[in-house]
Amino acid sequence: MNEGGGIARLPSLESGPIQCLLATEEKLWVGTERGLFLWKDGSETGPGAVGNPIGETAVRALAEGPGGILWVGTAAGLFKFVENEFQAIAPRDRAISSIVAGLDGTVWIGGGSFGLLELRSQDKAPRRVWPVNEFSALCRSRSGGLWVVKPGGSLAKLSLQTLSTAPLPVQVENVTELFEDREGNLWVGTEGAGLAQLRRKRLVLHETGGASGGVLAVSEGAKGILWLAGQSGQVFRLGEEGLKPFVEGDAVTGGFCETVCAGRGG
Repeated sequence: MNEGGGIARLPSLESGPIQCLLATEEKLWVGTERGLFLWKDGSETGPGAVGNPIGETAVRALAEGPGGILWVGTAAGLFKFVENEFQAIAPRDRAISSIVAGLDGTVWIGGGSFGLLELRSQDKAPRRVWPVNEFSALCRSRSGGLWVVKPGGSLAKLSLQTLSTAPLPVQVENVTELFEDREGNLWVGTEGAGLAQLRRKRLVLHETGGASGGVLAVSEGAKGILWLAGQSGQVFRLGEEGLKPFVEGDAVTGGFCETVCAGRGG
């Protein structure tokens, strides 16, 4: 956002669709179809930066672990950025679609062909912990375990102790996002039905007005305000006053807005 209250266009927007965003301390990481960009101190560093082995490989997932470690999921494997250096994590050549970082340093990695991998802080390579390949969404639960959407659209909670799932009597179609807020509420973004919230083991559709055609990403800002990326290309904010466009009548991308990220300041 620029000083006039509008949208500031980053050079990374010219590098194909933005797949993921991550706001860390004084930095904004931008994952695109043509590499990883870094926005800091008013300028942007592209994938050609010295010491960046990711190059122009598509970046599909970003997560921050304890100590400010950055995890980067790409079409060619997993990378870790620590002490200003990128490190490739074996095995390589696996397309990664989701990353969840735990508070103890453990990282869970998801992809379409290898199921769910777990990488503990003391290990050099991840191990396969769940064989289901085609889960469409993944997020960490504050009460323990992981929320997953299994093949066929069934929502379940995966226990990391027993590696078993507790299915819920809920079917979800075309899930694009799972997000748990600070109070432990689970929000489900879908392509066709907008935004839903899990209440007492039931999914309740939320009134999302202009975003009803699809919610592709959810992020939480200051005071519990939710930011939604809509299929229309607009960004919406959902607070006590209901759902409102971030910039009235302005589609951020002119098409699909695939991701949204609230900064540390809200």
